[in-house]
Amino acid sequence: MVKKLVAVGCSYTQDCYPFPVWPELLSEKVNYKCINLGQCGSGNEYIFSRSLDTLVEQKNIGLMVVMWSEFQRMDFYLSNIKRWQNVMYSVDGRARNKERWKEDVVDLLDKNGYNDKRHQINRTLRFMYSIQKMCRVHDVPLLQLFGTDPCPQNEKYVAGTTILNSPFFNSIECLGWPVIDNMGGWTIDTKLNRDTHRISKRDSHPSKEGHEVISEILLSELEEV
Repeated sequence: MVKKLVAVGCSYTQDCYPFPVWPELLSEKVNYKCINLGQCGSGNEYIFSRSLDTLVEQKNIGLMVVMWSEFQRMDFYLSNIKRWQNVMYSVDGRARNKERWKEDVVDLLDKNGYNDKRHQINRTLRFMYSIQKMCRVHDVPLLQLFGTDPCPQNEKYVAGTTILNSPFFNSIECLGWPVIDNMGGWTIDTKLNRDTHRISKRDSHPSKEGHEVISEILLSELEEV
């Protein structure tokens, strides 16, 4: 029986381009069936939830790759349309979305003290530690890493101190850990060339060549295990 590669993430993972994306490329390299659960704009609650649900529901998973997103993104499951929706904060705390209801959500949460950077970071660290533990319970190999830079430049000091002071700091196993570049960490964003590995100057998502680079990074990590 062919094993499955489960990939979960945001638009850096989603199969929405006219070329093969990294989950497909990596699956071909290791001869696994690809299950791509990437969703554009998704935050880390969606990524964690889909990872955990799939881990429990699917059999014969040979590898799970979880590519985490920005700390400040929020996810909501809307029962009326039966799908996840996300809200993205900008650097100044406002939503990066055109939908009015998402701006209303941000305003409401801000008024009630939700927009706390340390809380947002710790929430992701809990997700990372939990999926790591659950993969061990189910005997599923796991690679986890960050695609996008998880926070803007002006929040990296807060992010770094929060990560260092977390009880999960020494337990989390993540490529590029602790992911903040001025702490010696890295993300996929820091590995991709901005001229040759991006779709365009206006669209910073990985290009066809960029997805090939991502698949090779992950393959090399597998070979070292």
